[in-house]
Amino acid sequence: MVNKLGYEWRKIYRACTKIDSEGLGIIGIDDFLKVSEKYGVSIVLSEQKQLLRLFKVTEDDDLKVDLDTHTYLNYKRLSETLGLHKESFNFLNNVHSQNKL
Repeated sequence: MVNKLGYEWRKIYRACTKIDSEGLGIIGIDDFLKVSEKYGVSIVLSEQKQLLRLFKVTEDDDLKVDLDTHTYLNYKRLSETLGLHKESFNFLNNVHSQNKL
């Protein structure tokens, strides 16, 4: 899956940060799949299950999100675990946050 995501990861990651308005590093699984598909990365059902098993947000993550009605994926942890994450991916998000002040 690393090869599959690796080529387009920067674009996928940045799109995720735009959706993740609170900057928590999480996104709804449906949104993540749509973003991935938009950049030409199809994630089959078995890969979706693997992603959720490894990167699904749980109560242990102590994030203030509604886990009863939504399933969230920790895309930042995914990025770091797969060795694809670079702090430069956050550049646009940091600029966006500074402009809010």
